[in-house]
Amino acid sequence: MKKLVIRLASLCALFLVVDWYMMDVHGSLVNQLSGVQTKTFKSPVFHIDRNYPSMQGPEALYPAVIDPTKHELVWLTGVEFLNVDEKGVPLKDQEHLCHAQIHIKGSDVKLVKKLNKDNFGGKRSMPARWFTTFPGQYDVMLPDGFGIPVYTDEPLELGVMAFNQKKEFEPFNMKIQAKIHYKKHNENEPMKAVGRGLTDI
Repeated sequence: MKKLVIRLASLCALFLVVDWYMMDVHGSLVNQLSGVQTKTFKSPVFHIDRNYPSMQGPEALYPAVIDPTKHELVWLTGVEFLNVDEKGVPLKDQEHLCHAQIHIKGSDVKLVKKLNKDNFGGKRSMPARWFTTFPGQYDVMLPDGFGIPVYTDEPLELGVMAFNQKKEFEPFNMKIQAKIHYKKHNENEPMKAVGRGLTDI
């Protein structure tokens, strides 16, 4: 009986990885057809060796600049977060993400106003914090034709926190992976800007 349980658990883990792989390949093909590009970022390693209540787990804040070598207008269309191991393979258990955010560096309101004014003449109405995810909601995808206008060298940051509410577990290492989806600006395919109000850029 014990061997059967172990085999079933192994099969479940295998199906999870295969399912993730197929979703990733399918998502990549869809993105290519729609002109959406993806930039992947990973957090530092978190060592989970005890119980961490909500909002008390290990956290990290790190840069998520799309391309610091270019000043090119793109449109953010979504973000996905995933718990992975040190090699980037999805964890069987995705219940260790407390929350994750993408925002302007330091959530600095003055910097946001300056960037909005310098890059968009004050037309972009986004606040300092943009996307936020939490347990049970690991992605935010905007409807087709909508996006957040941003230049590729703007100082975006990711803020993530892990947690663990399980009482019985083996200590493990993990990272929180973020995939930022965006489209290059194309005057022949106008986008609608998302902000405090919908504004054409």
